[in-house]
Amino acid sequence: MKWRTAELLYTLFMLGIFTYTAIGATEFKKNAMYFPLYISILAIILLVIDLIRQFRRFKKPLEKDEPEYLHPDTMGVFKYSLVLAFYAVLIYLIGFLLASIIYLFGFLYFIARMRLMYTIITVTVVVVFIVSFGNAMNLVWPKSLISIL
Repeated sequence: MKWRTAELLYTLFMLGIFTYTAIGATEFKKNAMYFPLYISILAIILLVIDLIRQFRRFKKPLEKDEPEYLHPDTMGVFKYSLVLAFYAVLIYLIGFLLASIIYLFGFLYFIARMRLMYTIITVTVVVVFIVSFGNAMNLVWPKSLISIL
C-alpha cells in the first residue's frame, strides 16, 4: 500500500470517529455536551482541511524524499495493534487487574524477551503499584464480563 493511500485512509477513519463522537455528544445533557462536541467539531474541521491538502497532493508527482510505500515493518505495527486489541478484549472479559497481569507478563516475556525472573518481579511491582494507587485514589477499576453475569 502506498504511503499517500494509507494516510488518506487513516484521515478518513479519524473523520468517521470524530463525526460519531460529535453525533453522540448531542445526546448528552446540555452542560455535558459542550466539551466533547466542540472538540469533535474542531477535529472535524482540521481533518477536512487535511483531506483537502491530501487531495491536492495526490495530483502532484512524488517528491524525492517522500516515501512511496509504507514502512517495511508494517506487519510489526499490525502485530502490536492486535496485541493492544487483545488487551482491551481481556479487560472486558476478565477485568482490568487480571488482564493487566496477563498482558504485561506476555508482553515482557514473549515480545520484549525479558528473563522470567525479571518479568515476574516487574509484573509484581506493577500490580502492587496499581492496587496501592487504586486504593489511595479510591478508584473503581473496570469490571469484567464474568462478574457482571
